Amino acid sequence: MTENKFPFDINQNITPPTESDTIKETERIEPEFTTEDDVTLTFEQQLEALGGADSMDSNTVDDYTSPYDFAQEVYFQEFDNTQDEETFESDIAPKKDFAPKLARYIIDGMDVAVFALAVVMILLTSVVRYSPVIGSSMEPTLEEDHVLLISGFFYTPRRNDIVVIQLPNNLELPLVKRVIAIGGDNIRIDFTSWHIYVNDELLDETGLINEAPRILGHRMTSGELELRNGVYESIIPHGHIFVLGDNRNNSSDSRNSIIGYVDNRYVVGRAIFRILPFRNFGTLR
Repeated sequence: MTENKFPFDINQNITPPTESDTIKETERIEPEFTTEDDVTLTFEQQLEALGGADSMDSNTVDDYTSPYDFAQEVYFQEFDNTQDEETFESDIAPKKDFAPKLARYIIDGMDVAVFALAVVMILLTSVVRYSPVIGSSMEPTLEEDHVLLISGFFYTPRRNDIVVIQLPNNLELPLVKRVIAIGGDNIRIDFTSWHIYVNDELLDETGLINEAPRILGHRMTSGELELRNGVYESIIPHGHIFVLGDNRNNSSDSRNSIIGYVDNRYVVGRAIFRILPFRNFGTLR
């Protein structure tokens, strides 16, 4: 007969503990042993240190005083092995959820694209716009069919700005003009010398306007303004601007009654870039 190396009857019927029994027994028994380094290990740490049920010898089993303790050890050891196998299989198994993830990424990407498009549309309608130049009234600065990028977000007209105006009586054709004076300014124009004074300061328009007529000795056209000795002088009403085209003798602007002093509410925005043609792309003076 084979010698029994276990400290209990190996023929005794051993039933694996239920979950409730395991919890109760774990709470009741907390065996401890000390390693060579004199470190006290808990029951769970002992199980990890055993190295598997198959490798147990009589010395290992001697640490347990009943078949119940030994069965509990084998039960937990086999459970850990099963968990390890399941984890390994899940790591090498093919990813079955790739298609749903790809579809979700595509949908998320479409959402981002739609949001970006909406932001661009809002910017184009409320922050920046574009406008073509119609006619030759802004030569030599701008020529017909040039395309401008306009900023109108919280914009307040300033002197010397190039602005786009949309008058209520001329809804189809935006006007591109230069701001000469703003509300409250005193403006004086000498149509003989082509000099413009704003608050008694002479404007330096060198390189901005078409000076050919002046060089040829022509007077600046006064339109419908009332002159005194060839000079027009007025104070611009608050909330309005006085505008002129750079091509002074070929421009409809504040000198004409159909335009006159422009209400700030009709200013679409300031031209900040010339975007077409590409050879002239850049900021504006």
